[in-house]
Amino acid sequence: FQPKIDLDSGRPVACEAIPFVSHARYGEVSAAGYRHAAAQLGAQRAMTATVLREAAALVRSLRAKNLMAKVSVNLAVDVLSEAGDAAALDSYVRTLGIAASDLALEIDAGRQAAGTAHLAENLARLKLRGYALALDGAASALDFGGVAGLHFSELKLDWPAMTRAANGAADRQQVAAAISSARKLGMAVCAVDVRTVADLHLVRQAGIDLGQGEVFADPMPAAETLIWIEREEHNRSFADYSPRQHRAS
Repeated sequence: FQPKIDLDSGRPVACEAIPFVSHARYGEVSAAGYRHAAAQLGAQRAMTATVLREAAALVRSLRAKNLMAKVSVNLAVDVLSEAGDAAALDSYVRTLGIAASDLALEIDAGRQAAGTAHLAENLARLKLRGYALALDGAASALDFGGVAGLHFSELKLDWPAMTRAANGAADRQQVAAAISSARKLGMAVCAVDVRTVADLHLVRQAGIDLGQGEVFADPMPAAETLIWIEREEHNRSFADYSPRQHRAS
């Protein structure tokens, strides 16, 4: 699990469940590699159920300490591609003893599949049931079939990819436009993979709301995540005490 931080208050508002596999011969398989293998095997739904179980266990531990951070789970669009998928997912979550409001569901915009006629309906039903929905992918995915502004409350952007793209003036304008568009749609913006203090400074300058990455914490087992969130809920080590800057608009 990797924490997500509110860049003004320093409060840990969520943590993302990041699946990985440790293979005896090949070592650790990355989250991206794990998701790719699951897609190739048609096992996304089984993988999602496994991650949800782990997420629910952490939610219960957090709530036992009166910590209200959500746990985020990444969903491939294939998991929401059929009629009734939202209801099935919600029913499963309820069996785990947690509420919809305990989770944030991050929809992988980079893998929008063909034949997702039921995607918008499933997203709408999940939102109505109380799930927070985040759009996880490229800024160009803001449209996402025209449903971004209707269903999503957060846009997650890969900060290294954004900064590589922002070398020229036109690219910098494109990055600023993506942040502005998200805000006009009522979405918070989260910079992912923020690695250094210099990155953090630039993220704040860009008017981004939330941050996630190794400058805050590496992915950790659930027990360590619980300790980290409890500590930072008190310490707020990453709070921004500088004069508040104008958010991008």
